[in-house]
Amino acid sequence: MKTLLMVFFLAIPAFVFAEPLSNAGFLQGGIWYSKDPFFAGETVRVYAALFNSGSEDIAGAIEFLDNKNSIGSSDFFVERGGKFTQVWVDWSATEGEHLIEAVITKVSVIRVGGSPVAIELQQARAQESLRQVEKDTDKDGIGNNTDTDDDNDGTSDAQELSEGTDPLAASSPISEEENAVPSEQTDITDTIIALLPEAVEKPISEIHAAAQSLLAPVKEQVEQKQEQARQQLDTLNGNPEANSTEKTKASFYLASLSAAAFVLKTEIILYAFALFLAYLFLKALARRMFKR
Repeated sequence: MKTLLMVFFLAIPAFVFAEPLSNAGFLQGGIWYSKDPFFAGETVRVYAALFNSGSEDIAGAIEFLDNKNSIGSSDFFVERGGKFTQVWVDWSATEGEHLIEAVITKVSVIRVGGSPVAIELQQARAQESLRQVEKDTDKDGIGNNTDTDDDNDGTSDAQELSEGTDPLAASSPISEEENAVPSEQTDITDTIIALLPEAVEKPISEIHAAAQSLLAPVKEQVEQKQEQARQQLDTLNGNPEANSTEKTKASFYLASLSAAAFVLKTEIILYAFALFLAYLFLKALARRMFKR
């Protein structure tokens, strides 16, 4: 009799979780990427998000698929009570059509002091992402399918095809007049430096180039975090279980990252701030010297 009772109580979890749970799983919004647009040959991070509005913690594993082929897996743990988490894998994009999916391959309830109990979730598949990945031959941020000058040599693809030249190989040099036109990416810092006297323009330009090289990885990291924060806020806004405090924190975090990205992009603000700090330092140093 005791043995039968023990078997009954041990089997209770299996009966409790016989039906797939609907209060946990993938959040609405499906799959997103660390950068968009992206092109063939680039490595991007593929994201999905999970929520858990149940009364117990859950953990498991997710597999990401590209055209039904695995591109990697990621373990996850989501606390109970309306919490959520992000999962991701890195993916090397190739040219062509890609159906990106994320599927929960295993999930269990994690109880304090107890063994994991396997369960099923109703929302075990993320919303699919169908992407047409293009090449970007000239690396100008415009895919070849929409770029009218794939090799950026100043001659349109249509004209090169009519002349029998390769539209993917620079064969027509850009005129000096076109070179003289400022690039759209020329920022205010470069413009200000160009207005300086010739004697100081060169050394300041070299310092500016060195600063840009040092700031480049910082800019990239901030931009990635900014995109993640934007996706996190969108996820929260689409989750009816998320409270206003979490949304407010996510909004402030995104705003601070946006401000940091703007300052890093407009280096003149950093330079002005650095000069102001140097002025304060020299002023304090002068006061101490004169007091002596």
